Amino acid sequence: MLWYAGVEAAVGFIGLVLNHVYVDISYAAYDTIFPALAGGWSLVVVKWLLAALLILPQSILLGTTFPLMSAGATRVLRARTGRVLGLLYFANSFGAAVGVLVAGFVLLDRVGLPGTLVTAAILNFIAAGAVALGVWAGGGRLERDVAGPVQADQRAVHVGGGDQVDAAQPGRTVQRRGGGQRRSPVRQGRSGPVERGDAERGEHAGAAV
Repeated sequence: MLWYAGVEAAVGFIGLVLNHVYVDISYAAYDTIFPALAGGWSLVVVKWLLAALLILPQSILLGTTFPLMSAGATRVLRARTGRVLGLLYFANSFGAAVGVLVAGFVLLDRVGLPGTLVTAAILNFIAAGAVALGVWAGGGRLERDVAGPVQADQRAVHVGGGDQVDAAQPGRTVQRRGGGQRRSPVRQGRSGPVERGDAERGEHAGAAV
């Protein structure tokens, strides 16, 4: 989720400076670069390179927002992965459609291209700040939610010599490769691990007394 917040902040920064960069590059291209390359195939190449320089960075960053948000949301709400992804996809598509309509038919007419870019940048900064604040506020719970299933999946681990032990009960040997003998399960006593046989003899002795 922090990666998502960082991408949103980067897109917002690009939105703040894009108009100035676009104007400066356009003046330089039409006043100096294009006249010097007139009539050659290199003119077409330079035009495409300048267009890519102005468009590709934010386009690539915007393309990463949905995968990053989806990955973060499914880690927190893994029990409802399908529903979460469906809602995110709907919200992403709906927001893109509304953004295009508002920017094209409202903002450009009222505040022009510079104002539209600044408005979009402010929205990006708001989204980045909200996500970063949410991650900071719920960081401990998120770490526990993510670590829990991982520990459960790694309940049985292999150790040197072929023994397979239960990670939830240290000392219990579940299986030994190569036909070796099984070690006696142990349980935790007040002074440390206690072999089951010793514990049972102690219980019988106590009962006899």
